[in-house]
Amino acid sequence: MRTISYEYLCFRPAPSLSWTKTGAEFPAKVIGQTGERLIIPDAQPEDGGEYTCTGMTDVDTATAQTLLTVISPPILKTELDSDTTVRKLSDVNLRCETNDQSDSYVWFYNAEPIIPTDHLQQQGENALLIKRVMPSDDGIYQCQVTNQHGSTLSTTQLKVKETLPEKEEKVEKSEPEPSGKNVK
Repeated sequence: MRTISYEYLCFRPAPSLSWTKTGAEFPAKVIGQTGERLIIPDAQPEDGGEYTCTGMTDVDTATAQTLLTVISPPILKTELDSDTTVRKLSDVNLRCETNDQSDSYVWFYNAEPIIPTDHLQQQGENALLIKRVMPSDDGIYQCQVTNQHGSTLSTTQLKVKETLPEKEEKVEKSEPEPSGKNVK
């Protein structure tokens, strides 16, 4: 991700200056909270809001506000797991989502757009249901989320197995033999 810095100038020449963010805690990464320049490196949407610069001299106090809106490509709040291993004939739910309901989603299987069928069902825009998976469903699944500022991609590799070990089989209890060896 590229680093974006926003810089605001306030009162020149500078008297005693300070910056605040209305209704929120000041981002820790901000540079210049008490100077004439406020710099927000790697600005993210959550850095947006109203910022106030207050200038004080021995004679007067003045303030100026600015509203910062940070725009960016979609930021995923739920991503696909990098690997998804499932048992043959089970149903698989893949989900990715952002906080913005205006984002659009496109699903891909092995780099080709998915056309929904009875077997591959899109559940809303942000979820894909694969019913009764078969070994032929092995492959790369991707969720591409787009807004007016760009797109973000989340990817999983789906592996279909004939059987998967049961969780209970992984945690086996054993009793010691008289010789000290474990017996299953």
